[in-house]
Amino acid sequence: MNYASSVLWLAVAEDGSLVNAEPHRLGLPAGLAPGPQIAAVIEDCERVLRDVGRVAILDPEPTVKWPTKAARARFGLEMLVAVAASQHNVPCEELSRSTVRSRLGLPKAGRLDSHVGQVVKAPLSPNWKGKRDLAALAALSVEG
Repeated sequence: MNYASSVLWLAVAEDGSLVNAEPHRLGLPAGLAPGPQIAAVIEDCERVLRDVGRVAILDPEPTVKWPTKAARARFGLEMLVAVAASQHNVPCEELSRSTVRSRLGLPKAGRLDSHVGQVVKAPLSPNWKGKRDLAALAALSVEG
């Protein structure tokens, strides 16, 4: 999972390859009060968790400056995913970008998204660049 544009973007890896699974993202539904929003996200998480053996949440770039509202949204969604995973006995790991680089044998220099093409030859669509591409690296780094 990778947080961008107010949602967690998803990618699934199986046997060293990416699988084009649904849904592509998890986010807080608009128009609901906070309690029902949280319940809806947990329900969405439960649907996703039925089809995966483990969850990897990619940490942000260490140099990113987060406004409070954006940080709260990101970490709130990540916490809901971690809680749902725990309730369903699905391992959940938060990954630093340096860990992903190390596990996938990627260079230390440059932004992580600049190295996606070294690992992934066929991008998934939709919402690849800057969203699901980084989720794919996280998934591939814990798969297998």
